Amino acid sequence: MASGIGNAAHGAVQCGLGWLVASANPFSFPGRLLKGNLHTHTKRSDGTLSPEETVAWFRDRGRYDFVVLTDHRVLAETDALCSEGFTVVPGVELHPGKNELGHAHHIVCVGVTGPAELPGLDSPQEVLTTVGEAGGVCFAAHPRWHGCTFRDLIALEGYAGVEVFNTTCSALNGKGDSTVIWDDLLARGRRVFGVAVDDAHLARMDYFGGWVMVRTDDASPDGIVAALKAGAFYSSCGPEIRSLEVTQSHLKLECSPVRSVHVVSRGPVGVSFMDPGGALMDGVDCTLGGMDTYLRVQVVDASGMSAWTNPFYLDELPPE
Repeated sequence: MASGIGNAAHGAVQCGLGWLVASANPFSFPGRLLKGNLHTHTKRSDGTLSPEETVAWFRDRGRYDFVVLTDHRVLAETDALCSEGFTVVPGVELHPGKNELGHAHHIVCVGVTGPAELPGLDSPQEVLTTVGEAGGVCFAAHPRWHGCTFRDLIALEGYAGVEVFNTTCSALNGKGDSTVIWDDLLARGRRVFGVAVDDAHLARMDYFGGWVMVRTDDASPDGIVAALKAGAFYSSCGPEIRSLEVTQSHLKLECSPVRSVHVVSRGPVGVSFMDPGGALMDGVDCTLGGMDTYLRVQVVDASGMSAWTNPFYLDELPPE
């Protein structure tokens, strides 16, 4: 463990359609951690494998617990694809309207099988509202890659989070990391989660690079969607977060061996921990103070791979 001075918080998500109840700490929820990919394509759109082959790829090769099929403009049919110990969640990726740079929006919709007109909607806000009313959850896909700016996203309501890492976009042109856009939204009061995904098409090395670890005691599609709405997950490209405790005055994090731990807050505020001699750490145990509005934790391992907690909000944390 490393120790030092940092700060903290706890969260709930304002989505414009009501509140998505969330503590944003997966370890406060019952159940076990399930590994899953939220953004996956098959031959039903521009992927290279059939839905059955894609599911087998993540189940058998990746040892995932669930996958969301999100083909472009094609509502997924997933009931026959589920198996003992592996869940397939229906989803779709939609492209309604244009962002300020003139490119189509990309919205990943999880936990939806309709309505039938959903893929034809041409307004991003209409998509977000319709998916929310249908019980699904939306994420803004790879905003940095396709030029979806902070101004685009701050004008929309109804998405639960943004893709902070996208394996395919990282491989295509190095624009897979959208954490700056995430922090821009958080700094202006938009309470949204961050997710790591593959956006797998299985045509190149675009798989097993980013995932979510969802904590739930209900591994059904509905249970996984409910856990995503509640913030009962963290995201990773490699490191494990093993436990997490946060109050207004204290942070205790246990993780797999990492080179650094960053506590990120609003603007220039935050603190980083690393061993002066370069030794790996298995977490931090520190006093908190001086954070501004929110904090999130990012750990980075010896290979440069990160894991991210969801944001914690100072006004919702217990004092001790």
